Amino acid sequence: MNAELEEFIAISEEAIIGLLSERYGCTDEQYRDSRRRQPRWPFDAPVELWLRDEAGGEEYVLGTALNLSPHGVAVALDFPLDLEQRLPLAIHQPEASLHGEATVRHCREVEDGYHIGLEFVF
Repeated sequence: MNAELEEFIAISEEAIIGLLSERYGCTDEQYRDSRRRQPRWPFDAPVELWLRDEAGGEEYVLGTALNLSPHGVAVALDFPLDLEQRLPLAIHQPEASLHGEATVRHCREVEDGYHIGLEFVF
């Protein structure tokens, strides 16, 4: 990714690995956690989610990424999301905005809101 251009990039495993490699020099070998299928790296970024309202329209909300892996992102929100809900999202960075879709796989209440686990849909 070119740090001088703001561009929109479709979310893919390759795009996420490229972002993590460029920003942190991360590789799969640098991080192992036996509880996880994929390595995850701390990642603080705005995440825009589009939610369907009861009238069938969409509204967008902003959350904050907590960590990122090649297959998903954990997001902090002020409210819960339904498990298995599929929604469009964008992860905004100065050099690029990654956009695509994800499915809610995890939702846990924490002291200051909710931690939402989103799995990317490729």
